[in-house]
Amino acid sequence: MTTRVHLAGSLPEFRVAVAALPHRVDSTGEPRNAVVVVDGAAEWWDVAADSVDGGARAVLVADPVRVPVEAIDILAARTDVPVLIHRPRLRHDLVAQAIAARDGETPRVVVAECRAEPSHLPALVRDAIGWLRVFGGGPMVVAARGGAALLRRSDGGHPAGSLIATASTAGGPVLRIRALGETTTELEIDAPIGRCGLSTGTARGVAISPALHESASRAALRRAIDVVADGASVKDLGELRHDAMAADALVST
Repeated sequence: MTTRVHLAGSLPEFRVAVAALPHRVDSTGEPRNAVVVVDGAAEWWDVAADSVDGGARAVLVADPVRVPVEAIDILAARTDVPVLIHRPRLRHDLVAQAIAARDGETPRVVVAECRAEPSHLPALVRDAIGWLRVFGGGPMVVAARGGAALLRRSDGGHPAGSLIATASTAGGPVLRIRALGETTTELEIDAPIGRCGLSTGTARGVAISPALHESASRAALRRAIDVVADGASVKDLGELRHDAMAADALVST
């Protein structure tokens, strides 16, 4: 059984993803009864809302650049169809891999470092906070600012998190995450050299996770198709809102 997919924009990576899923995807030129993929580079919230009004079964936002919280609230209030968010540095299969490798062990502290050009830094900080939320097991709030921002669980629990964000005019974005404790997770996403490395350390040694060979766009599209097929609910929009609010508080200071 195939699922109708409509690309609302050029989206070359998703055109490749559509072609790579011939037995699951039926490409269409309209949003009705389709999974609509929206380009996150522009006013994606308006295109997403129009797609919902046009009868979309689900909306997949590809790598949102700007994330105005007010627009998210309006979109969430007017739609009851799944809105999925494709964040290449916070892809769901990588998150699942990182969490599974920890085997239920909660870290004591999570440390995030990110570096990017000023125009790209807000989105990178947003993804770093997303990783703090993932390893922290729940929403995080900014507790203090200085050379490094300190974050804590909104319910007062553990772990705590710290984040250092650096604006740089040389090289592409780099994101490093360390979840420290009896089990240690180290993640490095280095765009300039095309590296995405994930390792998990325990008393038994260090295990290096296998590389994800499926492209991020194909994995995101496949997930959207599965959500439609299963009738599952998703939390992507609320999680993006959480990460954007915390990132706005940090980047604006």
